[in-house]
Amino acid sequence: MNKLVIAIVSVLVLAGGGGAYFFLFLPQGSHAKPKEKTERTQAGHSETSETVELPEFVVNLSDKARPHYLKISVALEVPDSESAEKIREASPYLRDSMLICLSRQQYAVLLEEAGKKELKQDLLIRAQQIAEPRGAKVSGILFTSFVMD
Repeated sequence: MNKLVIAIVSVLVLAGGGGAYFFLFLPQGSHAKPKEKTERTQAGHSETSETVELPEFVVNLSDKARPHYLKISVALEVPDSESAEKIREASPYLRDSMLICLSRQQYAVLLEEAGKKELKQDLLIRAQQIAEPRGAKVSGILFTSFVMD
C-alpha cells in the first residue's frame, strides 16, 4: 500500500513539474500571430489599427549579483493589415533585436514604472528601425505579460 501511495505522489509531482515547465519556459507559438483590429481614440481622433503578437520572450537579465530572468509577451500595434503582414515576415529580425535589448535590462530598473516605460520606448524604436525599411509602420508596443524573478 505504501508503494502505491509513493508511486501516485511521484507521478503527480512529475506531472506538476512538467506542467510548470510548459507554462513558464516554452513559447506560446512559433510564429507571430495577428490579433483582431481595434479602434483607438486619442483626443477625438479615431484610428483603426491591428496588433501583431510576437512569441513570448524569456531572457536572463544582466544583473551580476544574483541571477534574474524576465518573461515577457509583446504585441506590436500597426496601422493596417499590410503592415501586419510585413511585420510577421520580419518577426525573426524583430525577435533578435528585442532579445538583445531585453537581455541588457536590470532587475532593479524594471521594478519601477519608469523602467518599464523606458523599455517600451526602446523596443518601439527597435521595431520601427526594422519595420520602416520594409515599408511597414509600428505605432506602438503593448506588454501583454511581464513577469520577473
